[in-house]
Amino acid sequence: MKTDWHSIPTAASGLAPQLPGQPIQFFRVKRVGDRALVDLTGLRLDQEKPGLCNLGHLPAWAKADLPHQYFWVNDSPTSLHPSLCAVYYGVTCYWTETLAKGLLGVQRPATLRGGFEFTSTAPIPPELIV
Repeated sequence: MKTDWHSIPTAASGLAPQLPGQPIQFFRVKRVGDRALVDLTGLRLDQEKPGLCNLGHLPAWAKADLPHQYFWVNDSPTSLHPSLCAVYYGVTCYWTETLAKGLLGVQRPATLRGGFEFTSTAPIPPELIV
């Protein structure tokens, strides 16, 4: 069983403020069997504040089986996984920190690229199955 990609609108507190005329930000989620794929590409983070930032909430059908997990994510087209993102309580996505010159830092990148995957055995609503 699998789903198509679903756009999840988000205006979470850690994202860059929405300017007039800009669409609301979103990330994408897809299920393929017991794997949930999360694509964070294009999310703009609020760089005015350092540290942990909320990215949004996963739908119930993509809830992570392990409630607290960390994932390395790209944060620019030329980077290779320097940002650390997390899922808390199985549903809330956060950006937590970045790796710069071998040290962990709290300065948020401008955007995120790519995403991560995890195990999810939450039931998929029949209308989402393709």
